[in-house]
Amino acid sequence: MAESAAVLPAPGAWPLHADAVTDYAVAPGEYLLEWIENQPQSEARVAELLHVDPTLLVEILAGNTVLDEGLAARLATVTGIPAETWLRIEANYRADVVRLAAITK
Repeated sequence: MAESAAVLPAPGAWPLHADAVTDYAVAPGEYLLEWIENQPQSEARVAELLHVDPTLLVEILAGNTVLDEGLAARLATVTGIPAETWLRIEANYRADVVRLAAITK
């Protein structure tokens, strides 16, 4: 499973450029969906491995659920991608959502 870790930025490499400003926000769930698509298991199986209800996994994939430390730790166990990376992506996503909302007002 660790070979799929290349989908996400390496720890400490996010964002790729400290001064980079985007006009979009990428939810951690988008990275997770890409990881799932590269695995020989279904979303239902991943939900089972994460010990979450499949409907919660759908919410995670859609970016509608905040990843906390517990969920990040379970994601790390299942994907091989460090919890710190998941939490950093989550924090960047939420910050981008706020920043973009302020721009569109």
